[in-house]
Amino acid sequence: MEETNGENQSKKFNRTVFDHFEHLISANEKNRIKGSLNILKHFNTVQEKDIEVNHALTRIIRGLGSSTNIPRTGFYTILVALLNFRNDISLSQIFDLMEKHLHKAGSNAKSENADILTGQVLACGAIVRSILWSKTTHEEKLKIVECILTASKERTYQGLLAFEFITNIFEKVEDKDFYALCPLLKDEVSKPLENYTLDSLYLLYNMKKKYPQLPKKLKSVIVYPEVLSEENIGKLCRILMIIPKLSSLQHPVYDIISIEAATSSNLNHFLEELDWYLDIPNRNKLLVATKIYTILLEKLEDVSVVPNILTKNFVHQMLNHFKTLKGKDQDVEFKQSINKFFEQLLEKLKPEDVNSKIKIAVLKKLLFSPGTFIFEKITHSKVVQNITWSLNVDGVKKLVAVYR
Repeated sequence: MEETNGENQSKKFNRTVFDHFEHLISANEKNRIKGSLNILKHFNTVQEKDIEVNHALTRIIRGLGSSTNIPRTGFYTILVALLNFRNDISLSQIFDLMEKHLHKAGSNAKSENADILTGQVLACGAIVRSILWSKTTHEEKLKIVECILTASKERTYQGLLAFEFITNIFEKVEDKDFYALCPLLKDEVSKPLENYTLDSLYLLYNMKKKYPQLPKKLKSVIVYPEVLSEENIGKLCRILMIIPKLSSLQHPVYDIISIEAATSSNLNHFLEELDWYLDIPNRNKLLVATKIYTILLEKLEDVSVVPNILTKNFVHQMLNHFKTLKGKDQDVEFKQSINKFFEQLLEKLKPEDVNSKIKIAVLKKLLFSPGTFIFEKITHSKVVQNITWSLNVDGVKKLVAVYR
């Protein structure tokens, strides 16, 4: 739903304030910040504010349903600030405006209804991230969560946004309220693991983070206390590797799971399952694996596991993809991802106390099987040279024996 230029706004709505609102939809972040500060400054100096505040809230709520991110960001930011700044804005006032200005209609296009629902999620999220949340009753808290969950089901991209707000709630509520919220979340986290999404995993992990020792009351809701268990790893890897779009790579759940996997007793099984998905060349899956392996290298405590990360299909796909890069088709995104992987690999092997056997094992993977003796030529890197230079005298002797 596009934000219009003040249609039907009351003449009592100060024209200067109206101009400040125009800054909220600017592509320039500094202009948006300036507009927000000027709006707050205005409401701090004007005596009779009730009518103007209502007009301001109306414009903000409508703006949350904009069809693009920049206006939504601007209106969301000022709403959080205004809720923190003023004590006279009530939850019922916000919901009344949402009912009036952010409601679905059968006559709307699907995309417009999706924008409206995104606006509802943002409005509730602003409440969660402001002091207004602390003033709500138990019943009102449940109402906010229900609104977020219901509104987030229209489009897949709304899921993470909704669950980020809900996980913020986890940090703010006591046991009583948390347990009351769980039935609302049960459908999402208790469904079969094969039906999970990245968003579902994110929600599950944050629920577990709240109560690592899983109280009895939650066992009927959190039915997967160990996602990285032997029986679940295959399904988990499918969720991680088969992504709907490349932007999914930015999902925070990749960091969460990779960090846990780095210290898991099932790490090798995890690597095997990931590598299975790289059997057939696929750029997106290669980028997913590269991201996961880079995080693993950073977080690994047992350096002896490093050679295992250079799995057969991963190395094959990496080399083959480099071979396809000709002329103008240089795939900068892929190169940046692989270079980060190489940098982290070198960083992990850099300490003097890293056993030469581990470094030799890595070199074997790169130069022989599954790699190739011209690994550096294909990848335009110096990773082999850098690892070789880090070897001690005993390591150099062992490497010479390998070359023979």
